[in-house]
Amino acid sequence: MSNPSKVGAGGTSVTGMAGRVDALNREDEARTKAANTWAQAKSTANTFRVVTLVLALAFLPQSCIVMWALSSGVRDHVVILKVDSLGNEVILDPAPKEPLTPDANVIHGILQQWIENVRWITNDKRMFTFNWDKIETFSTQAAMRQLDLFRKEQQARQEGGRRVQVTVTQVLKQPNTRTYLVNWREEAYDLMGTLIVEESCLCSAALEVADFQGTLAKQELDLRRTRKDFRNRFGVFVNGVKWTASPLPPPTPAERKQS
Repeated sequence: MSNPSKVGAGGTSVTGMAGRVDALNREDEARTKAANTWAQAKSTANTFRVVTLVLALAFLPQSCIVMWALSSGVRDHVVILKVDSLGNEVILDPAPKEPLTPDANVIHGILQQWIENVRWITNDKRMFTFNWDKIETFSTQAAMRQLDLFRKEQQARQEGGRRVQVTVTQVLKQPNTRTYLVNWREEAYDLMGTLIVEESCLCSAALEVADFQGTLAKQELDLRRTRKDFRNRFGVFVNGVKWTASPLPPPTPAERKQS
């Protein structure tokens, strides 16, 4: 038996129309969903445009500053910093435009470090190069020419496996001169760590220092500013060196026991 047909208020059967109505309802729902999706996408696009515009306006001043810096050149402002116990950097004072007259202990410290850098030999080639870069910072061009052959000799020793330890014992200023006498102990070792007595010595050097307020010191200081090298803020420049060496004394009984 077939299901009875539904009859409308006017006596008309509506069974055949039910499927068509359902299809129309589904089509309307799909169109409504598509319209909502399109409206949401359009709203998102408008929001994106607004955010992009806001970001562009926000970064416009910074972009102008960067372009101005690139077109006008970088301006260096050099300051001297120290690090406190908490690890914070504190500005002490700007780098001076003229050489200063340093205290005696400052000069002694610079010359001691200068001797250690010149005579010390390490197995690290990068450190060897770094030490000679610092030597150039605290030496006049005349002194560097004087040290040229010695530097090549030290480089050959370094490549041959020599290690040299330097212990500075004294720095003395000669009266009425700009010459300082530096004394040190120098010990050379081979690759096995054995002391090479014939290459070790007690040494001394007479270091002539350029006049702190003289033309030469000012010229050397200006030259380093052009290189962006501000490590030598006191203008202490070794301008000449003469050194002598004597053999190490025989080891004491206590030193023999330690060895």
